[in-house]
Amino acid sequence: MPPLPRSHSDLINHPMGILFEEAETAHLRSHDEMESWSEIPRDDPRTKGNQILDCMWVYVYKFGKHGRFQKCKARLVVRGDQKARSIHGETYAATLAGRSLRTLMAIAARFDLELICNAENFKETEVIERGNQKLRVSTRPHEGQGMADYLFDFVLLADEAVLKDIERGEYVVKAVSLRWDDDLGWGWVRIPTGYLLDLWTYLMWNDDRTENCLCFDGSEEDLAHQIWPGDTALHYTGDCSEVRSWRHYSNQNEMY
Repeated sequence: MPPLPRSHSDLINHPMGILFEEAETAHLRSHDEMESWSEIPRDDPRTKGNQILDCMWVYVYKFGKHGRFQKCKARLVVRGDQKARSIHGETYAATLAGRSLRTLMAIAARFDLELICNAENFKETEVIERGNQKLRVSTRPHEGQGMADYLFDFVLLADEAVLKDIERGEYVVKAVSLRWDDDLGWGWVRIPTGYLLDLWTYLMWNDDRTENCLCFDGSEEDLAHQIWPGDTALHYTGDCSEVRSWRHYSNQNEMY
């Protein structure tokens, strides 16, 4: 495969530039459907006192479980590295950490390893130096802060319907948003357990609007059968967890 483009301008001469441009269009269309943002003039009063960050395109190739190329993917990301450092809050984005977690989990599953957390052996805080500043930061989250609901305002639920599905061999849980807003429709979705890492990644990318990631605009009857549709920008790790032919669920052809 040719090297991935590093910027939008590289698409002009890239052998697969047209496919990446189509991926850009699909990605922007998905944000339009979710109403992810609204445009305001640069001189809008709301911009005063706030730092304006640039955006950039990130491009990846998507391969199937057998290593065959499937399609080009593109996602628009905010240049978080430009954000001014603060002594009052952490500006680190855990996208790379999420990728490392997926790699670790894949290795553990491949070689049947047990992962043991030694967090209790760590110190609660440590002092780090950044330039001419010394900051005291937590080395691990507190017990309550380590919960998923604290980080991304959602919980995984296994109710009676979920337990009945498990009895039938359908390992699907419910992801419920704690920011449920009636204007967004239903505030929960069904998701196969094999796709939970994809969901976690998607929530990390959208940690300021997680309620939009876990909503369903349809009838309650449809909600009881359909599954979380995912996003075209995800790495599609859930496919590695499928042990049956594609499109097992009714709306699985809409995923990614």
